[in-house]
Amino acid sequence: MATGVQQNSQLYRRYVRNLALLYQKRQDVRAFVELLLTLSAITIFGLFAIRPTIVTIIELNSQIKGGQETIKLLDAKIQSLAEAQEAYTNNRAVLSLLGTAVPENPSPENYIRQVEGLTSRHSLLLLDLSTSDIPVLGAMSTEVIPDKTKEQEENLFPSQVKNYELEFAVSGDYEQIRAFLRDFEFMRRPMLEDTVSIGLSGGDLPGELVLSITGRLSYIPSE
Repeated sequence: MATGVQQNSQLYRRYVRNLALLYQKRQDVRAFVELLLTLSAITIFGLFAIRPTIVTIIELNSQIKGGQETIKLLDAKIQSLAEAQEAYTNNRAVLSLLGTAVPENPSPENYIRQVEGLTSRHSLLLLDLSTSDIPVLGAMSTEVIPDKTKEQEENLFPSQVKNYELEFAVSGDYEQIRAFLRDFEFMRRPMLEDTVSIGLSGGDLPGELVLSITGRLSYIPSE
C-alpha cells in the first residue's frame, strides 16, 4: 500500500514539474494560464463585489412593485372619493330633506298638520287621531309595547332609532280615499304602517268609507 502511495506521489510530482517546465518554456501556455487565473480572480472578486448590488436591485424591485400596488389602491380610493363627492354635490338638495324624513325629535305636531292638510285637500272628514306616549324632554324610563308582535317588529329599527305609535281614521268616498292614500304614500316623513283597513261607515255617515291607519314614526335623538 505504501509503495502505491509513493508511486502516485512521485507521479504527481513529475506531472507538476513537467507543467512548471512547460510553463517556463512555452510562452503560449504561460499566457493561457495567466489569463485563466486572471479571469478566475476577476470572477471570484466580482461575485463578492456584485452580490450586494444584486441584492439591492432585488430589494428595490420589490419596493417598486409594492409602491405600484399602493399607488393603484390610492388611485382607486381617489376615484371613489371623487364619485362620492359628485354624488353628494348632485344630491345636496335632497340630503337636506333627511332631517324632515327622520328628525331628531318626535315632532308629532308636524306630522299631524300634514295629515290634516291631506285630509282637507281631499275633502275627507278626520274622525280620530291619537298617538302613544311621547317623551317631551329626555328619554322615557319605560317603553309601552302593546303586544308581542310589536315587540318583535321593534327589531326592524336600528338600536339608536326611537319610534312611537300614531293612529288616525278618515271618512269619505272611494275616489277621495284613493287620492288621499296616493299622496300619503309620498309624504316626506314615512310611517311604518302596522295596520291599514277600509270599511263602510255606519251611523251618521251611511254609504261613506272609513280608512283607518295605525303605524309608527321614527326619530333619532341627538343625545
